[in-house]
Amino acid sequence: MLIAQKDEKLSNPLLGIVASKKIGNAVQRHRMTRLVRNIYLDILEKNSTFKNSPTLLEYISFEYCDSYATLSNELSEQIEKALA
Repeated sequence: MLIAQKDEKLSNPLLGIVASKKIGNAVQRHRMTRLVRNIYLDILEKNSTFKNSPTLLEYISFEYCDSYATLSNELSEQIEKALA
């Protein structure tokens, strides 16, 4: 789930990641947060209009997923919906 909030004080978008212990042990939580962070940076590089958007994003994960493709599709769709 992605929560988005416009904040005019920001100069560029920020991402917060929440991975509770329900996701798994520390290794799984950190792997997932690294994947989400890398996907987010890839999305920023590809989308120049989003790069200058003053948006605060919070990604909350409810289940473990270590598939880059799955997470990438999910996060891309959620960011597009949030910015629309």
